[in-house]
Amino acid sequence: MNLIVSHLAEARAAVAAARRQGRTLLLVTEPGACARLGPGYLLEMMRQAGCDGTTARALIDCGPDAGFAILALRLGWKDIHLSGTPETTKRIAQMTKAAGARFHAELPPDLETPARLAVDQSQ
Repeated sequence: MNLIVSHLAEARAAVAAARRQGRTLLLVTEPGACARLGPGYLLEMMRQAGCDGTTARALIDCGPDAGFAILALRLGWKDIHLSGTPETTKRIAQMTKAAGARFHAELPPDLETPARLAVDQSQ
């Protein structure tokens, strides 16, 4: 299952549901979140949600900004998407591979929103 998440409560609910169902999960940051909140904040949100690299992984959508992608790598993100120019994405893909992370040239085509999950906003 691949979900776009925008806040911690959604991410926690999605990880909990995936664990209950015995499914693997890829959480993707919503478009624009990287520029709005920063890779550090988003990484901590995903950690607190329970992304452990096995049952649940987190993918940061850096939009077209290579600077965010580089920062995300330095902070420890393991799955990175960048929608920049071909030359820039090629360089970021090489850096990502060298760092032992995964570069996603495209976002998963089957992205869903967690609207069907019951989300407790108090968490």
